[in-house]
Amino acid sequence: MSNSEPYSTLEVRNEYQLPEVIDPEQSQKETVPNHSYQQHPTAGGIGPYPPTDGYYAHNVPPGSSYSPAASYGEYGAHAAKLGYVQAGQLGPTESSVETGEEKKPKRTICGVAPLTFYIILGVALIIIIGAIAGGVGGAMASKDGENQEAASAEPGNGDSTDSTNSTTTEMDDRIDILPSSRLTSSNWTDPDGFIHRIVFFQDAHNALVAREWDSENRTWATTNITGLFAPTTAPLNPVSGTPLASAAITHEGRFEIHLWFLDPTSLIRSVAHLDTLNPSDRWQVDSLDEAVLETRPGSLLAAAWQRPWVDGKAGSFAVAYQRPSDGAIKVANSSHWETSDVAVESNFVVDNSSLAIIPQRRETFLDRMQLVTQGLANSETTGPMQLTNYDAGWAVDEQQVLVRGIPLPSKKQQFAITMWDDWSNYLYVGLLDGGELTASHYDGSSFNSIDTINFSGGPERNFTAISMTLDGMLYAISSDEILEYSVDTSSPSNLRFVGTVFPA
Repeated sequence: MSNSEPYSTLEVRNEYQLPEVIDPEQSQKETVPNHSYQQHPTAGGIGPYPPTDGYYAHNVPPGSSYSPAASYGEYGAHAAKLGYVQAGQLGPTESSVETGEEKKPKRTICGVAPLTFYIILGVALIIIIGAIAGGVGGAMASKDGENQEAASAEPGNGDSTDSTNSTTTEMDDRIDILPSSRLTSSNWTDPDGFIHRIVFFQDAHNALVAREWDSENRTWATTNITGLFAPTTAPLNPVSGTPLASAAITHEGRFEIHLWFLDPTSLIRSVAHLDTLNPSDRWQVDSLDEAVLETRPGSLLAAAWQRPWVDGKAGSFAVAYQRPSDGAIKVANSSHWETSDVAVESNFVVDNSSLAIIPQRRETFLDRMQLVTQGLANSETTGPMQLTNYDAGWAVDEQQVLVRGIPLPSKKQQFAITMWDDWSNYLYVGLLDGGELTASHYDGSSFNSIDTINFSGGPERNFTAISMTLDGMLYAISSDEILEYSVDTSSPSNLRFVGTVFPA
């Protein structure tokens, strides 16, 4: 994660010089004042977002909708477009040729010669018609300007800025969370000791969105990650309701945050922020060394950063998923993405099992890992939340039961893990289909089932997705909001409401 400054949107402005027009009421030609036309930037083809929510929809110059050649053309075409008619110079009203005959009294209309009268009448009509056309054109231009301003206020069409906890008052300005969105979160600490947290979710346009917080500024900022890649040659295409997994690294001078998701072909994709200390650094596509990691339909994801076996090494990222052929749980590792390892055999895990993974300490190293899945049971409707350990390899046939009687997987069911006291205490939490939570606590020596989670403060809860960071924070989607809770480490069955993460 990064406490980076927002990426500035690129403002595109095309100005065109209007040609000169002739005012029919003057005998001398004057220059009409120039009018500038500003082309509103767009978010590079991505679904729209409002600027008030601080989305970084990186803009690229779209094709101008006001082409000088097409829209204005030659002077006559321009004058006609604006409702002006070019008036001709008035000529003589009568002949001066001598005939030798006595002139007859001239017929007049309103005291002037008929030709002069009709010319004056024609000019007057031209002026009136021009005024009417100009008024209509001005009204239409004003209406078009209002429409453009209204469009720029829709999501993604306006300039994006960093968002802190400013309150959005207009309902139309709110960015909706995708009803089927999953949730993932990570935390890290910078060299100055400031804590950073990042929460990922999917919005109503299927875009991947990040909310980032740091303890120095104590503000949340929003990044539309999908929007950042929209104008590039490698736009992101997350499947709607994609499972999400993230992990951060703060080790040996590396400060990175990685996010994994699925594309419509069920392949694992990844993006990464490789230098979270550098505000100008950008999210990049992580190719996973071109590995093809295909998942089973309905598979979830879980990720962790595994510290190295010895000091001075980089460690590796691990991503758990369900294999398409038989549903076995595999863990891909960044040290060898192309060859993932089986962690739980298919006959020990249910289809569409919830997944959670976390590093585990071995003396002074965090090179071990724990994987939480849902196992099979004799019952046709339930299966246990279970734990599989990694220590120089996965104990594929050995599972520790954490919570018995978990209902079989549903679209909302999800597992999460956090820890405290230097990796000696672990809390394993399961979100069930009805929105209630179940949990198990490892106190350093034994596992203790928690039947009821108690909440202190906060709005009414209707959880549809959960995630936990490694510093005792739980995040949950509830009624189009992301809520934040902290674990009471002295009594892990208690969760204290901290605040609303999104919208702010």
